[in-house]
Amino acid sequence: MRQEDFHVLSLNMVDTVRKYVNSYINGVCDNTVGCFFGWREFYGVRYCVEEDILFIQYNSVNEGCVYASPIPLSGRSEDFLKGIDMLRSMHHLMGDSEFILVTVTASEITNICEKYGSAITYFADENAFDYVYNSQDLMFFKGKKYHGERNHVNKFKLLYPDYRFVEITEDFIQPAHDFCAQYVRDNPKTADTAVAEYGKIPEYFNNYGIYNFLGGALIVDEKIIGVCLAEKIGDTLYEHFEKCDSSYPGAHQVLVSEMAKRFAQDVPYINREDDAGDLNLRRSKLSYHPVKMIEKYVVHVLSGNI
Repeated sequence: MRQEDFHVLSLNMVDTVRKYVNSYINGVCDNTVGCFFGWREFYGVRYCVEEDILFIQYNSVNEGCVYASPIPLSGRSEDFLKGIDMLRSMHHLMGDSEFILVTVTASEITNICEKYGSAITYFADENAFDYVYNSQDLMFFKGKKYHGERNHVNKFKLLYPDYRFVEITEDFIQPAHDFCAQYVRDNPKTADTAVAEYGKIPEYFNNYGIYNFLGGALIVDEKIIGVCLAEKIGDTLYEHFEKCDSSYPGAHQVLVSEMAKRFAQDVPYINREDDAGDLNLRRSKLSYHPVKMIEKYVVHVLSGNI
């Protein structure tokens, strides 16, 4: 494997990437079709497939070569470690002293430490921890801890008794796109990540079949007031994109509940991604009472001739 073997990630690779992320599941939202492709321009994503292992490289001007965890088609941890061996060899030949892995899970850290010992250093990236919820909790908001959420849902249903929640199929792709485009106009953002997310909306809907999203729209008086896009991998529904008109009290809670009821009946968990260090977003995600956080680590790996 050589640096020249890495190529710009484009939509014609969706099926290949989906095959790999469905085979090696580490639970992080980053290792999904929605994240790899949705953020590919922002993070300068490049890819390489070698010996049935998918390598994802991020362009980081300040930190040099940065990679996602190797993603083996076999799903085996020994092939995950083989992928790290291949990266170590490549960077050794390039004359680099080290490279960096990001979004590495705790279980992956254990395997890496056992094999490489002092050749690695790592730290927890707390702003990148994923919030994972029990699907049943988000469907029904049962129990004392969800008293506030139930109140919001009940108020919404009282105010808008004829609301509907529909799956975004061919007939609803354009209306959902139109709602999101209007949301962008009504809620301008300046943060780089928010601007990048807004910029992906046309691609999401113009290539809805390619992304193969599980999408839902919340409707009041025949007007869409909320949209959520997700994908399912293994035992988890990953929610990538959620926009809601907050002028409708309780709309956010109803959208969360309806998405869970429609798409998470057959999986125990819903991953609603990280908070990126945004304190308001952190409070919001914590208010839904995650059952676990998926810890992610940044790992510095010394190169070596394997």
